[in-house]
Amino acid sequence: MLPAFSTIQLFILASASLALTACSPNPPRPAPPDPLPAATLAAEGETLYSQACAMCHFAGEGGDLAPALRGAPSVTAQDPAALIDAVLQGRINQSATRPGIMPAQAYLTDREIASILTYIRREFGGPGDPVQPAAVFKRRER
Repeated sequence: MLPAFSTIQLFILASASLALTACSPNPPRPAPPDPLPAATLAAEGETLYSQACAMCHFAGEGGDLAPALRGAPSVTAQDPAALIDAVLQGRINQSATRPGIMPAQAYLTDREIASILTYIRREFGGPGDPVQPAAVFKRRER
């Protein structure tokens, strides 16, 4: 037979359980959203690019610290995985005039990253398929 618990003991047990759940290292993330239209992603991405990326990459031509995006293999590739990883994890650019570091931009939401990368692929690498938030979600979960 199980021991009887007092209200206080149940409260303490429930509180401890809740506290441990809140401290878990990998809280569950919501499922990725449904695909979004490429035009919507690209329009959002243009604004975000000007705020977060253009200061180093300029109009896709690169600069002293950042590589050119126009025609770059990671931009024109069919699979956007390398491009997504570069944003999530950051990169060290050894080929620049002065080697630069692109810090990880993992603080951006999956949709923000997808929007920026869709804009970059359309603007600097041809018509490429849009990068969907679900693709960013999958790369982030690895």
